[in-house]
Amino acid sequence: MTDGDGAQIPALAHEFRTPLTAILGYLDQLIDELPDRVDALQRLHVMRDNSEHLLALVNRLVDSSPRLRDGGFEPFSAVRAVAEALHPSARAKDLELAITAHAPLPARIAVEALRVRQILFNLLGNAIAYTQRGGIRIELSQRDDNWCCEVIDTGPGIAKELRDHVFDAFASSGLGSGLGLYVSQRLASALGGALTLSASDHSGSRFCLTLPLTLASETVTDDKDPLITALQRPLRRQRDHAQQGKRVLIAEPSGDQGLLLSSICKHLRCDTTLVNTCPDARDLVLARDRVGPHFDLVILACERQLTGARRFVDELRANNYAGKLIVSTTDVNEPIPVRCDAVIQRHGEPAQIRDTILRTLVTSAPAD
Repeated sequence: MTDGDGAQIPALAHEFRTPLTAILGYLDQLIDELPDRVDALQRLHVMRDNSEHLLALVNRLVDSSPRLRDGGFEPFSAVRAVAEALHPSARAKDLELAITAHAPLPARIAVEALRVRQILFNLLGNAIAYTQRGGIRIELSQRDDNWCCEVIDTGPGIAKELRDHVFDAFASSGLGSGLGLYVSQRLASALGGALTLSASDHSGSRFCLTLPLTLASETVTDDKDPLITALQRPLRRQRDHAQQGKRVLIAEPSGDQGLLLSSICKHLRCDTTLVNTCPDARDLVLARDRVGPHFDLVILACERQLTGARRFVDELRANNYAGKLIVSTTDVNEPIPVRCDAVIQRHGEPAQIRDTILRTLVTSAPAD
């Protein structure tokens, strides 16, 4: 690959990522809105699975470019997204798929998100492939200064003579290439963690992915935290009505991205207003502050660096705006503006965007 090709990859990947993210976001919402249309749901899940595959290929291109930095791994939304992506495969075999979590747990870990998701896809995909009855459980916990994600199935287990070789290249029981666990263990080690087979017998297998808590931040300490509650809800997802009536203002110049953000907020039952620019948002916020009703949350889009967004954040705070502020940016590695509450990645995974918006709204005081 030439230097010129390497320079074009991030831009090309971005052009693919934008429409794919919008497609996935709207497919998720259609799936939620058509719970009783079995024929339509099957087609929508096929569309979603193929869109996820295309997005994974694009992410792999992005990941191969040294010019792009990873924004970190958000365990709650990422684990949920992997489970939702593979849920149709589990349901097709009449298998139950559930997630459980036990606080304290980190809300963010400073590792490559794409690689962790790759490991989780391999573990959960294997569990579904080998399990014929019963189900699979994903269990998150904190253990010995590590974040631990266990994938537990009710499959046939792994024969005793094969257990010492389960992570060898081409070690397979006939499903797949036999490279998935080999690659996953190497990835886990490269991330500073480990992947182990912690148990396997006739009642099933238990694989454990650990990542060191020294890389973690924003610890969730309560089992009733909204992030844990959202993570554990049944995978036949229902609309979240907890934020009904919250007022959200979105400044987003991209039509598709603006409609997606607006749709996510409306799906949370928020009263949503969409404008094209940060100056439009500032003027509307200041006008509402004079005559009401105030906005509970303002989302400001930033095309590249956060410099422009910081100016509008500072200006809104200087004019006594007391609601929550989220900046939407393509560079989540820059520090969050001091007077801002959160940052979301433009054209990122809809599940991560939704969870960040939900968490910010949950912690906000009601507007006057």
